[in-house]
Amino acid sequence: MLHQIDRILLALCRIVSATAFVFMAVIAFVDSIGRMVSMPLLGATEYVQLALLVFFFASITLVVEGNAHIRVGLFADLYKGRLARLERYATGVAECLAMGLLTWMIWDQADRLARFGTLSAYFKIPLAPWIYAAACLSGVAMWFAVRRLWAVHAEMQPRPHAIPDKDA
Repeated sequence: MLHQIDRILLALCRIVSATAFVFMAVIAFVDSIGRMVSMPLLGATEYVQLALLVFFFASITLVVEGNAHIRVGLFADLYKGRLARLERYATGVAECLAMGLLTWMIWDQADRLARFGTLSAYFKIPLAPWIYAAACLSGVAMWFAVRRLWAVHAEMQPRPHAIPDKDA
C-alpha cells in the first residue's frame, strides 16, 4: 500500500515538475521572440515566477526521494558498521526535521498571504493558493524523507563510492 502511494506521489511530482519546466521554457522562448519584434508577452515574468515556484517544490520531492542531495561529509564515507548507521540515522532525522520546518514555514506564509489577501503584481490573482501548493509539495518531500529514514537499515553497506575495506 505504501509503495503504491509512493509511486503515485512520485509520478505526480514528476509530471508537475516537467510540465512547469516546459511551460517556463515556452514562455521564455515566446517572450524573447516577442521582444525582438517589439511585442513582448504580457505577464511573462509572473508566469515564469509562478511556474518556477511549482517546479522548485516538485523537484525537491524528486531529490529527496532519489536521495540525490548534495552532501558535504569529509569523513562520512570512511565510517564503518555502527558508526555509519548512526551517521545515516542522524542525517535522516535532520532531513526530516528540516523538511518539516520548511513545510510549516511555507504553510504559515501561505496563511498570512491568504489573511491579507495578497495579489500578484500583474494578473492580480491571489498568491495564497500557489504557496499552499508549494507547502503541499514540500509535505510530499517530507513524506519521502520519513520513508527514507524508515529504510536506512536497508541502504547499501558501504556506500558505493566509499573506500573499500582492506579485508575484501
